[in-house]
Amino acid sequence: MSTLAEIEQAITALPAAEVERLVDWLERQRAALPKAGKREAVDAFLKRWTGSGETADPARWLAESVGTATSGLSTDEIMRLTRGED
Repeated sequence: MSTLAEIEQAITALPAAEVERLVDWLERQRAALPKAGKREAVDAFLKRWTGSGETADPARWLAESVGTATSGLSTDEIMRLTRGED
């Protein structure tokens, strides 16, 4: 068995006791999975923020956002202002 469809079909043929053992094993496997890392958290944030259904690409987003200040000031000018530089 190599595909999920084949595995699912085989599971339907298992006796109830074997299904219970399988469920227990799957729950242990799920518990052992690493929690969402930083990349997943960034993706989730950017999906919500941009409304995109696609996986977010922080590097692309940053590259597209650089220099897009809409106040008539460049990003460098805004950064100088926020840092208190004249």
